[in-house]
Amino acid sequence: MVYIFDRLDQYTDEAYENHLSSLPTWRKEKALQYKKLDDRKRSVLAFVLLQHALREEYGIIEFPEFVYNEFGKPSVPNLSVHFSLSHCKDAVVCAVSNHNIGIDVENIVPYDHDVARRICSTAELEILERGKDRDIDFIKLWTMKEAISKHDGRGISMLYDQISDKDYVVCTREMPQSNCMLSICLGQKCNENTNIIPTILDINADDL
Repeated sequence: MVYIFDRLDQYTDEAYENHLSSLPTWRKEKALQYKKLDDRKRSVLAFVLLQHALREEYGIIEFPEFVYNEFGKPSVPNLSVHFSLSHCKDAVVCAVSNHNIGIDVENIVPYDHDVARRICSTAELEILERGKDRDIDFIKLWTMKEAISKHDGRGISMLYDQISDKDYVVCTREMPQSNCMLSICLGQKCNENTNIIPTILDINADDL
């Protein structure tokens, strides 16, 4: 299941303060590391979405301790609950699943050749440069690579120009309302779990 919150104008300072005060200490400290209030709100919202998802999908009320894989990616022990979080300027997303999953959301911004050159392979860059809608094509590619890296748990330690979806199943969704692109990595193509496409739910402030 994927939960999306892209109505950040509805998230009041009061709601943020209430949620911040209820977070586990380690997550509160992580959110407060951000210098800007809007970034703190997104960090808090990501965790609140996770709490909401665990409550709705698994009936988990008290927040559990995490276990971590060899790359430091967290999951919920005993229940085999996996999750992935992401946020950008205009959206916050959370994916939960009984199987490993990775998710990324990014704002659709003008194509930047220098940025693309740092994360794309030579073949990918050539295709992008020939494309008619490079803004959309690049953000799709970027979020795909991010989602795969989060699925594997290695994050930025992976060489992004070597990440390809040829071995993975990645679902991509454009979000016109918030001008964002969403990608969800379900796993390697040889895995039968990749046949289970997650439901996507839009969440508003009243749901939290």
